[in-house]
Amino acid sequence: MMKHPLGEASKSGDSVADDLRAVFGGNLRAARLKAGLSQAQVAARTSLTQQYVSQVETGHQNITIATMEALARVVGRNVSVLLRRARGQIKEK
Repeated sequence: MMKHPLGEASKSGDSVADDLRAVFGGNLRAARLKAGLSQAQVAARTSLTQQYVSQVETGHQNITIATMEALARVVGRNVSVLLRRARGQIKEK
């Protein structure tokens, strides 16, 4: 795996970034459903669109830390919790 120089954004094909987006998105979806919220409700409470929330949940959207915080707050979780892999999940090399 190639390391990125300090300050350079990772490219969308970066497997680590792709994996983190998928982990965050899957955990966000689970937390949203547990909270009984629709994507539209989450979108309205964060000033995002429902389509954007959908793309985040499927791991297809790069998001900022501020957006992660806003989404986490709406579903009642911490960002760090939403970035955790499920126990027993095997990490690809």
